Amino acid sequence: MVGRDGRYHGEMLAELLVGALAANGCDVVDIGVCPTPTVQLAAEHSDAAGGVAVTASHNPMEWNGLKFVNGEGVFLDADENKELWKFAGMEPEYAPYKSTGKIVHDDFFLHDHIRRVLAIKSVDVEAIRRRHFKVVVDCVNAGGAVVVPALLNELGCTFVKMNCDTTGRFPRKPEPIPENLGAVMEWVRLEKADLGIVVDPDVDRLVLITEKGEPFSEEYTIAQAVKFIFSKTPAEKRIAAVNLSTTRAVDEIAQKLNGKVY
Repeated sequence: MVGRDGRYHGEMLAELLVGALAANGCDVVDIGVCPTPTVQLAAEHSDAAGGVAVTASHNPMEWNGLKFVNGEGVFLDADENKELWKFAGMEPEYAPYKSTGKIVHDDFFLHDHIRRVLAIKSVDVEAIRRRHFKVVVDCVNAGGAVVVPALLNELGCTFVKMNCDTTGRFPRKPEPIPENLGAVMEWVRLEKADLGIVVDPDVDRLVLITEKGEPFSEEYTIAQAVKFIFSKTPAEKRIAAVNLSTTRAVDEIAQKLNGKVY
């Protein structure tokens, strides 16, 4: 599974990657412009051996890179990384022409990602649709430019798009931190929107803007999400998985609600 975040040289690099994989006998599904989490879901919910997202995450648009995930949609651990670098150090060895891989361009998993979000049991989709929220969305002209407006449309929201093409030309510094979000904060106030949504180029980071045009930081967002999910989940199933950069508030919420954190 291969996807990219939309930055302007991502298509070029993705084509090189897809071609090299096929030349080595791998069948490849090219999802196109999509979030890194979509690549992860595609790897997890298919028979793929893994996935690669062509992205430099929240870094400047002249940067690019690769994020690798295994067949379970999880980023490679230390041992898997060692195996990957063994391949990187080998002499190129291509498959015979009759054994080269097939390349399929298919955005099915982009739509499947939306379907899976709408199917989350703890989310009352119909209640959201009845509210007709007005949302300002800023996707920094990258990986979220297609999928975020599509999700909002499914949720019955009215939305105002800022920086929602897929040119990969970032109009501001792409990291979604308050000092980079002055324009979208002002636009939320001017539009009298209920909410602002800002994502980074490969859509694995999210910042919300309140109706007052103030940032609701990533730390608060994850804490509120955990609190909400735990409140809708039986006590024995209240489990959260975090990484080392996740706010300690998650641990405090889990302790208060008799949940577990790994």
